[in-house]
Amino acid sequence: MSNPNKKNKRRRHIRYPIELLALLVTDPATAIPCTILDFCSGGFFLELKHSGIELFQLQPIKLQFSLQDNGDWKNYEQPAQVMHVTPTGVGVAVENLPLATFDALKQYSEQNSSRPISGHQHNLQDKLRQQGFKNELNLLLIDRLPVFILKFYDSLGPYLRSVNEHAVYFANSSKLDDLVTTLKLNKELLISEFCNTVIAQTEQITASNRSAEPVIPSDIGLSLIEKEDFEDWLKVSAIIRQLNNRFEHELFSIAAELSRIFGVSKLAVHSPVNPSVLCDAFRDVVLQLGFETKTQSMLYECFENVLAVNLPALYHDTRQLLARHKTVNPTSEQAVGKRSHENPQNDTSAYLDQQEPVSYEGLSLGSTHPNLTLPTRTNSINSGFTHYETGRPTMQIAEKLLGFLHDTAQQQSTYKPKSGSGSILDSDEINATLARTSSVKTSAIQRLEIYDSFFESLFAELELASPIKPYLERLRSPLLATAETENAFLESGQHPAKTIINQIAALEPAVKTNKHIKGINVKNALDKLLERIKPESGHNTQVFAEVEQELHNLTQQITKAVNTNIQRIIESYEGQQQLEAARRQVQVAIYRRMAGKPVPAIIPRLLDSGWQHLLVIEELNTHIPKQQNTQTWLVLDKLFNWLSLPDEEITPQLPALYETLAYIEENLRLVCTNAFEFDEIIHELKVQLIGQGSQKQRKPPSFTNFSAQPTLENPVNESHDDFSLQVEQLNVGDWLMVAHANSPHEAMKLIWIGTVLPLYVFVNRDGLEKLELNKAELTALMRHGSAYKIDNLDIPLVDRASNAMVQNVHGKLIFNATHDVDTGLLTKDEFIKHLKNELPGLTNSQHIICHIEVQDLRLITNVCGAGGGIEFLKTLAGLIIGQLNSQEIVARLGDKAFGLLLKNRSADEAYEIAKKLAKFISGSRFHWQDKSFPMAVSFGLTAFSERCYDIGLLLQQADAASLSAEQTGQNGIMVFENDNEAITRQNRIYQWAGQIDQVFTENRLFSRCQKIAQVDPTLGRHEHYEILLGILDEQGKIIPPDLFIPAVERSKRMPELDQWVIKNVFNWIGSHYDDFIRTNGFSINLSGQSISNEEFLEFLQGFLAASAVPGEKITFEITETVAAGNLSFTKQFISKIKKYGCKFSLDDFGSGYSSYSYLKNLQVDYLKIDGAFVKDIANNKADVAIVKSMNEIAHSLGLKTIAEYVENERILEILRTIGVDYAQGFGIHKPMPLADLVFEDLPAADDKGLLFLENDAFWQI
Repeated sequence: MSNPNKKNKRRRHIRYPIELLALLVTDPATAIPCTILDFCSGGFFLELKHSGIELFQLQPIKLQFSLQDNGDWKNYEQPAQVMHVTPTGVGVAVENLPLATFDALKQYSEQNSSRPISGHQHNLQDKLRQQGFKNELNLLLIDRLPVFILKFYDSLGPYLRSVNEHAVYFANSSKLDDLVTTLKLNKELLISEFCNTVIAQTEQITASNRSAEPVIPSDIGLSLIEKEDFEDWLKVSAIIRQLNNRFEHELFSIAAELSRIFGVSKLAVHSPVNPSVLCDAFRDVVLQLGFETKTQSMLYECFENVLAVNLPALYHDTRQLLARHKTVNPTSEQAVGKRSHENPQNDTSAYLDQQEPVSYEGLSLGSTHPNLTLPTRTNSINSGFTHYETGRPTMQIAEKLLGFLHDTAQQQSTYKPKSGSGSILDSDEINATLARTSSVKTSAIQRLEIYDSFFESLFAELELASPIKPYLERLRSPLLATAETENAFLESGQHPAKTIINQIAALEPAVKTNKHIKGINVKNALDKLLERIKPESGHNTQVFAEVEQELHNLTQQITKAVNTNIQRIIESYEGQQQLEAARRQVQVAIYRRMAGKPVPAIIPRLLDSGWQHLLVIEELNTHIPKQQNTQTWLVLDKLFNWLSLPDEEITPQLPALYETLAYIEENLRLVCTNAFEFDEIIHELKVQLIGQGSQKQRKPPSFTNFSAQPTLENPVNESHDDFSLQVEQLNVGDWLMVAHANSPHEAMKLIWIGTVLPLYVFVNRDGLEKLELNKAELTALMRHGSAYKIDNLDIPLVDRASNAMVQNVHGKLIFNATHDVDTGLLTKDEFIKHLKNELPGLTNSQHIICHIEVQDLRLITNVCGAGGGIEFLKTLAGLIIGQLNSQEIVARLGDKAFGLLLKNRSADEAYEIAKKLAKFISGSRFHWQDKSFPMAVSFGLTAFSERCYDIGLLLQQADAASLSAEQTGQNGIMVFENDNEAITRQNRIYQWAGQIDQVFTENRLFSRCQKIAQVDPTLGRHEHYEILLGILDEQGKIIPPDLFIPAVERSKRMPELDQWVIKNVFNWIGSHYDDFIRTNGFSINLSGQSISNEEFLEFLQGFLAASAVPGEKITFEITETVAAGNLSFTKQFISKIKKYGCKFSLDDFGSGYSSYSYLKNLQVDYLKIDGAFVKDIANNKADVAIVKSMNEIAHSLGLKTIAEYVENERILEILRTIGVDYAQGFGIHKPMPLADLVFEDLPAADDKGLLFLENDAFWQI
């Protein structure tokens, strides 16, 4: 071991989990609510209750909290210093934590985690069974734990080299090799001590059995804790918290089972497989090796990667072991349910599963466990963020989606409207389809199609005139040749050609500028290397690896030069910002000294001549001793005093006065650039303070009112719209296409965002050209389309192309599902969705719905055959589209019917458009082979205004009008006139609009709920309820809200209704807390009006902050339409509410928008598959492929899926085969009043007295 005793005596900070409310005080007027989550003898880890709070490193703060001591509450205040600010919390260090305070915190932590289950007693038989479980767990750990360390050694070499490429930690490779060698020499010790430490924890599973390890020897005070030790502890704590969040579901499940077996609450369980135990054990051993702090941090991160990949297997085996012990204590399970009410937030459940890891190519350290796979780690240069690429390999997903596309294409030969009755497929056919679509296609044709799709996406990611396209084109043919070999390019996770493509992309700026590196022309070097590949790839399988290695050195030099340029620019702006911050601080201090009182005029003049600049310089020089730094300020105070004194009082102070004048003269000379001004000021000070002439007659000073206001914050002049919000949401590391000052669009990276200086600084790809914009300028560029966000160009080109390919294929699947296969127009279902989406925006305007009925289609089909009939419809669709502008919507409504939505048109305008279209169609002919046919249609028009709520009724009206028009002759046009029945319905809606206040005041609203259940019950029990709205009529009978909700939407009062639902649901939770906490939570719908309403956001933030309900058990649902309609506001809303622990679900996914592209940018946890693709899945193979596609996409992004409209067991079985996570619908559970919900195995809701609709969308907000 290298210097084995170097840190043997180094004290280890022991983490104590706690949940204690506290206040973080930054100044006497600012107290920030927070929660202490962890503490140790060197500091605390805090979670802030509110966002937007700015803290900086080494900022002095005070932490205030209260603890109970012998029944009385005692207040504590502990000075501390901010050490780390992360998205998950704040780490603060303490210099001297009193022993009494530490003991009180420790006692509180132990008291709140060691409560046994009420009424549970351990008999001898229980203890024997528990010991048997511990023995089996020890055997499992003995088998599994060494693998963690061996895989750590496997991954260490490539990981350290990868990290060192981005930030040079090691001056040369020999130092890195020395580190690796030291670790290899201590390999056996590392395995032994790590395993022994973890296995020892099996005897400490319950808190009452834990032995308290002394944190500090009795002869050493807490004030001697080293700062670097605390930094080290914070690093490990952050890793533990990330892993806990990642494996929340598994840890909760294991804790629940251990709680049942050992008869204690989940809070009292200390699982030996928790990330905290594994990380602390690893840290203990690493500390003994005596490495530097930054080296230890790299080792911790590498170990974190190993755990992220290998913990799922350990947790799977642990849960299997727990399942075998289900009969250990059958009586305790019921008792476990009666959990303590005091710390509900520790008793959480999660729905996120872990994804399959992608492979990571690296160098082995000689371990016996090769083939280690790790998440790919990508460090954004200067971004300050670390990104983990987890999930399934993108290429595998794309291959599956292409398989789905082939399957659906084979089935969509003719237009077949979906049938609501009867089954087209038997179960064997459905299972065969599922098996076929889930398998990877191996035919040569499909492989070539995948390769073509990849290269198409690859070139699309580049600029049109990109100079590297010819180089990439050279690779196309050799890589296509690998498609049928064992070393297939796309199928191999570690093919060197992928790295070559990424290297060429990194060299693009150098190729574009014909750059030379150390005398080597980059273009020429690239030409020579790529010339080798095509002739050699047929017989030399190593040619790709050889070229990749030679390109590595070239790419590394280019990358290092770019990073150096960027770092210089950042350092320059950081210096400017520090200067501006110091200047503002000096301004504030001067203002506080002089504001509101007469000031001798010579003092402002002294400040303006350079003394203020001297104060700023000393403010920046924090290394100057405080007493020396304050001398410059004391000069001002002394002058202020002396200039106000009469002669008799100033005479005794002349020695000090002379000394001060000498100090002023010496220092002002250094900063005053105007010699004449310098002489004038010194002269004025002397004559005003000492006097002139033989009598030393003092010149009376003149006084002025000091009115210079300090600059406290940056002015905000721009309007707060969607574009300014997009600017606010930018992060360092984002890429934009920017056209500025008449220059063409260029990709630029955001490398610095100022806080004191309100600037956004960009550089181009080679880091040489800089662009500096303030917020108003950047907002204006985005508003005019001169700047827009693009994909992160730091992501390797192969990954970007792969993601684009997935998005393109997924887009084709969605297009096929929402468009008619014959004409390419929207389907009727999709047309109805568009009409519903238009409803909220109809204010003081109207649209016109037009139904076009085709005449004589049967004649053409009889003469020309089915193919001729389809071609006729295509021709007619093309004629219609060609006569309309881009904002009009065209759809196919049936075998021989089309629909139009004419936006913002009066009835007269729409009539004229129909006349023009009818004339154009009637003047056209359909030609088929040697035949020619006239074309005739009829038009029916109906108004679509803000007073219209029933879309189905509107389509019926337009259809009826077209039938009437057909009777008038070919190409007839008819406008629908409201009959008495339609008028009556509209009046009913108007009545509801006028009764909204009455419904609220008479308490006629109530909450309903519908269970969302696990599709596969073998994976565990899941009870998650969506909250729906119920309404009573004046007689107290339940009625559907299908008229009330549209009336509320049209009245712009949805935020008020959403507030009512939230308050009502939280009131129920407060009254049924023990029942609620056993569920997996509630899901609450939010309207688009609420999402974009600032007042509603403030209400929800305040409500959640004040509520004791665990945020992780509350999910908010937003529809895909709402999210796509205003992505910036939706992202902001989700981001702010997620800080309270809440989850989000995206409803009606697959409605025809570019779903996959923005789904990656939304922080949602669940994806609800649109019921339109689920309700007929047993009868439609295309729906099977679509749902499976959506499920694959969601799982690849780490999301759980929920299928809506699950009406029967057959649909549920198909979803189970596909792998959908959860299901909702009448086949699972009918909606029931929330007041009737109890936590049991709920029977089917009693239908008596309740109105159930076939489509439960009526009950949704």
